[in-house]
Amino acid sequence: MKYDKPPLTFDEQIDRLIERGLNVPNRALAVKTLQTVSYYRFSAYFLPFQKESDKFNDGVKFEDILQLYEFDRKLRLIFMDAIEWVEVAFRAHLTYYLAHQKSFGPWGYIDAANFEHHFDHRDWLDKMREDVRISKEIFVRHFLNKYSEHKDLPLWMVTEVISFNRLSRFYRFLKKEYRNDLAIQFYQLPSQVLASWLESLTYIRNLCAHHSRLWNRDLPVAPKIPRGDKQWESYSKKVFNIIMVFKNMIPQLDRWSKFVGDLSNLIDSNPQINLKAMGFPENWNEVLLDGRNSQK
Repeated sequence: MKYDKPPLTFDEQIDRLIERGLNVPNRALAVKTLQTVSYYRFSAYFLPFQKESDKFNDGVKFEDILQLYEFDRKLRLIFMDAIEWVEVAFRAHLTYYLAHQKSFGPWGYIDAANFEHHFDHRDWLDKMREDVRISKEIFVRHFLNKYSEHKDLPLWMVTEVISFNRLSRFYRFLKKEYRNDLAIQFYQLPSQVLASWLESLTYIRNLCAHHSRLWNRDLPVAPKIPRGDKQWESYSKKVFNIIMVFKNMIPQLDRWSKFVGDLSNLIDSNPQINLKAMGFPENWNEVLLDGRNSQK
């Protein structure tokens, strides 16, 4: 089948929505919205307002869809804030732990023997060096200029330059004893669970960074549920279990309280949002605050 749909003007896009049953009481607002949010991106939020394809439910207004879009946008901002706390802390934990292992130290990442045998260490190293090459960080140029006998950066600089995805793979394929020690020492988790969480967070981070829909999304990279933890929702492909990852990886009580407070305020101001579509249990607020009444 050949794709032959022509591009539509903003007014034509509005007319198309009206033809499909959408109530557009404020046409100027609708046009302004589509001028700054593409029709195709905005259309991702049509689904809960449609009883069949290309047909809106009776009484649905353009503002209803816009409200859902704005909820999702603000939710991504709250998630990005939490991901920053988790990511920066993990970089610090991994760097400190490995740098102080006599068998690893500042240059251990260059040695393939420090990783699982099935890891494509050469490929990872080449991509890491490309990250360093294109980095605009002043400390990178300073080190390479001052210590000219080294073509690579020490570990504590590398972990500040590489992407979170690259860092996640770094951890996933470390030798088992390193992975296990680090996961237990800093997170009290099995290493395979921590590796799963990092992979899920990388996916969520990319979603948020590219302003993609978070609400009602099934996650292709779902976090493993710790064995015996009854608080997690069994359907791990929904957003709520990412929040449970945050709960376990943000130990500071003040930061966690801010996250829960920001999330609660957003939800309270949007009572029409279907939380079940994100995997939230009825007592979600209690679940998030349970066990977090003391500073770690």
